[in-house]
Amino acid sequence: MRPRSTGPSPRQQWGVWGRVAGGVALGIALTQWPYRAECGWSLYAYVAAVAVLLVVAGWAALAAWRAHNGPAHAIALIVGFWGIVLSAEQILPRVGYAAEARTWTCQAAPVPSARPMTPVVPALPADSLADTAAAADTTTGTADSTGVTDTAIGRP
Repeated sequence: MRPRSTGPSPRQQWGVWGRVAGGVALGIALTQWPYRAECGWSLYAYVAAVAVLLVVAGWAALAAWRAHNGPAHAIALIVGFWGIVLSAEQILPRVGYAAEARTWTCQAAPVPSARPMTPVVPALPADSLADTAAAADTTTGTADSTGVTDTAIGRP
């Protein structure tokens, strides 16, 4: 006759609940993902984190099953279902199943056309240009901004 097992030890029960708590914490944390999981590396990191959640939920469910811990097993299955929901939210639009289509990779931003920049020159009224040219055009010398010519101060 085989000896009757007394069930899992308290250490095993703590291990089961620790796995379940880790799965619950990760499931809650993924709802607060700080990066935009739309495309590229941020999307791949998010999908990898959801895959880790599914592995942790499966590990916790298996440990709870072996330890005959019904409440922990139920919570682990709920966490696993949550992981499936999170993964479906990202995968289904990218495989064409959802109404909204998304891509796995980021689209390159359009490069602006390389037009040469033309300098902007302010337009002056025609009569102000004539006055400036007349003030600088003297027969005895060149005028400066004060209107004094070189010959007036004794320079040849």
